[in-house]
Amino acid sequence: MKYTFQVLSIFIFNTLLSAQSKQLIIELNHLYKESQFYLDQNYELDENKTFSFNRMEYYLNINSVNQLDGTSTSFEELYLLVDPTINQYYLGNYDLEELNQLNFHIGVSPEVNHNDPTEWANGHPLAPQNPSMHWGWAAGYRFIAAEGMVDTDGDEVLETALQYHAVSDDYYTEIVIPVVSLNETNIIRVILNVNYDKLFENINSSLGGVFHGVHDENLLLVNNFAMNNVFSVPADLYLSEESLPITYNNPFSKLLQIETKHSAKVDLFNAAGQFLSKFNLNPGQNEIDTEYLSEGFYFIILEANGIRKRKKLIKQ
Repeated sequence: MKYTFQVLSIFIFNTLLSAQSKQLIIELNHLYKESQFYLDQNYELDENKTFSFNRMEYYLNINSVNQLDGTSTSFEELYLLVDPTINQYYLGNYDLEELNQLNFHIGVSPEVNHNDPTEWANGHPLAPQNPSMHWGWAAGYRFIAAEGMVDTDGDEVLETALQYHAVSDDYYTEIVIPVVSLNETNIIRVILNVNYDKLFENINSSLGGVFHGVHDENLLLVNNFAMNNVFSVPADLYLSEESLPITYNNPFSKLLQIETKHSAKVDLFNAAGQFLSKFNLNPGQNEIDTEYLSEGFYFIILEANGIRKRKKLIKQ
């Protein structure tokens, strides 16, 4: 009977962990050549020309996420209006655990693109915006609105307009990107770099120009979004089990000794799934006093650098 209870408790504990609803957050690092990107700041463009943008907005339609266990969660009409002044985007609560792929489109889907913006609640990305992101019912939304100035003659004066307003169902473009999710308390976070230098690479932006509606230049911009690594995962998030080695004594008695190469957090649970204690680990050898614990089964959840491990331990 005692053994059956322990097995049932372990099953309930694992089920609760895997089924926990979490707030899904996408965090965007807006960068230009690996430094923070700001509006109204000068940057070097191709051919050593200088440019500055005072507006940079674009739509992302978040379609689905894939998890490490092979399952996929789809979203219906989930849109973000991205601009460089905002880093965190809250997508809602979902039963998610560890993500390995994000699927989205640049722009607004053809089924939604020609609807009335006033049908959306105030504050929704597709509701009326100021400045407007809507071109008109026939054409639909501006998928991308980028406006700035370029110094085309090298006299250190930004004298030539550079504007991209991508407006067409044809610009609705899919992007599939591998991701690494960070699991926090009630939060699952996906962090992406947005590399704006890659967005304007090799499309002659240094010549300036005003491209509103359907233009080859807008298509080049959209293609860069999709194929020129504009969106990327920060390199320090690409960590595997092998890159985060953690060793510990199991079974343990009076001391639980944990050795790690990284700073880490440890949550301790009993066999029934009840939280007992939280510990912070430093790189190297750590000792946790467990003399107060009775003999039996325990679980620890180790978390460091976005990697989360759940291990079963025995106190003897």
